[in-house]
Amino acid sequence: MLKSLERLYDKVIDRDHYRKYLDCFGMKDIYGDFKVFFHSFIFDRNNSCSAAYNLERAYDNGIVLREEISTDSLAYLQLAKDKLKSAENTPQGLVVALMLLEDILYGFYGCFIDHVCNEEIRDIFLCAKSVERVELYIRLKYRSEKVISEFERMCSLLKRIPENTPYRYNEDVLENLMEMIYSEK
Repeated sequence: MLKSLERLYDKVIDRDHYRKYLDCFGMKDIYGDFKVFFHSFIFDRNNSCSAAYNLERAYDNGIVLREEISTDSLAYLQLAKDKLKSAENTPQGLVVALMLLEDILYGFYGCFIDHVCNEEIRDIFLCAKSVERVELYIRLKYRSEKVISEFERMCSLLKRIPENTPYRYNEDVLENLMEMIYSEK
């Protein structure tokens, strides 16, 4: 999501381009201005679509899962929250926040992968991340090669989820999704 917001920020010379972005998610423009939109989507802790709101939820989940994800991984989520809050009131806050968040979240992912020894937990996490990317790529109308590449990564990860787990995917749903993805080629 951060990368798509970065690309969008580069495009807002056309000041209404953010509305096209909102349309991809079926959201109405309640912002009225691209600056208000970006500030809300990054910093507004009351906007359920914002980076700040979602970092709070990720941190809350991390507290509960501290034993599984490690204290070190949790520290990256705290760092992301802190850096986002401090960037809000700086002149280049938005650009700085996007760059910092991306770096910190890559650090979180690396730390998570390094510290989580339970393969099932790690695979479910990676699979969920891939599912989110596929959805985002489809909504934002990425080129079909990119969607298919991420979809194939997701399918590979799904195959690693043990059959006896309650987190197993629905094969019929996956088959329908596969038909849709490959028909867009």
